[in-house]
Amino acid sequence: MLSRLTGPLSRLAGAADRLGRGEHVAELAPAGPSEVQELTEAFNQMQARLTRFVSDRTRLLGALGHDLRSPLTAMRVRAEMVEDQETRERLIATIGEMQQMVDETSLQRLGRNRTRCGAVGRT
Repeated sequence: MLSRLTGPLSRLAGAADRLGRGEHVAELAPAGPSEVQELTEAFNQMQARLTRFVSDRTRLLGALGHDLRSPLTAMRVRAEMVEDQETRERLIATIGEMQQMVDETSLQRLGRNRTRCGAVGRT
């Protein structure tokens, strides 16, 4: 009788822990008393919503990175035409920093997709 309650709760606790670490967790089959089944279904729904959120955010970051590359390149070309050397160097350095941020965001997104395929990523 007690294992009917503790088994499903133990599986749910383990799944919640793995999900919290960003690991992929297969949908849990509801088991045990009705309250535990409801809790398991709520967990499954929460995991599905989190997965959609992370996926949407990842696509958005990819699109933003892609959209920023062309303007940054154009700005760099224009900055290289600035006559004043000090101003030109500062502009190029600033544009380089912006390009690095875009590149790092893209690399993090790609790395997260490879290492956590199907998993909920960290923010």
